[in-house]
Amino acid sequence: MQLNTMKILVTGAASGMGRHFCLRLAEAGAMVAAADVNEDGLASLVIEGGGKIKAYTLNVADEDNVKAVIKSASQDLGGLNGLINNAGIFRDGLLVRQDRETGAVKTMSLKNWQQVLDVDLTGPFLCTREFAAQHIEAGGSSAVVINISSIAR
Repeated sequence: MQLNTMKILVTGAASGMGRHFCLRLAEAGAMVAAADVNEDGLASLVIEGGGKIKAYTLNVADEDNVKAVIKSASQDLGGLNGLINNAGIFRDGLLVRQDRETGAVKTMSLKNWQQVLDVDLTGPFLCTREFAAQHIEAGGSSAVVINISSIAR
């Protein structure tokens, strides 16, 4: 596979590593579908990409949104043969912690826990499932899926 033959969807594309991937892939000749919930970040990415990047608003935890974006990106780019599952969040907090000054015990909320699971686990599942189904239905031959999992401090 040569990068100039690739049509790649990148999730979490509006900032950080996802933004970098989009710009470098476009620079190398790939067609890039940049997907993120951050519409302002996507708009600036499209400008910076010099017309080689197409933006899609995507919440990776929303099944209907994932289906619609994969379908649109595939139609717009003439198929997809690459997916980079880069979108991810974390809700900084310990499972349980005690405040050193007051002694109060605080726990991580179920809402925060569920948000992390929805984006970091369900998101890649949905995107990969829909990407693979679209690729097979289109009669595609080879394709690649890359899952990224990284947090740095």
